[in-house]
Amino acid sequence: MAGHDKVRGLLDKAAAAVLLQAADGSPAQRAKLRNLGLGRKPDLEVIELLTAAELGDALGRSPCVHVALLPGGLAERVVLDCARLAAFEVQHDADTPADNQRLAPVATPTIERLGKDDDD
Repeated sequence: MAGHDKVRGLLDKAAAAVLLQAADGSPAQRAKLRNLGLGRKPDLEVIELLTAAELGDALGRSPCVHVALLPGGLAERVVLDCARLAAFEVQHDADTPADNQRLAPVATPTIERLGKDDDD
């Protein structure tokens, strides 16, 4: 599901397993949905790594800021792939001059753990 209202509905029901939010989206709106989701489901995976354009490209649609994934294989794969990307970007950003760095990834402890334990 994509879009603020649809995502909010899933989060309110504690049905989402993963909340993807664009790193360049409104900080206030991202915080509201993040707090709602984590309040209803403390083990919700929250990923704020990609831009709205990148999120839209990954889903084959126009740019989107808020996306919720239901539990299942896709959600698990997205969490794993985002952990790999976050680990790569953190390593890349350490070698990049500060004025050229992208927005720092925000990741849940699970994503940080997956990125450190992954041997690929």
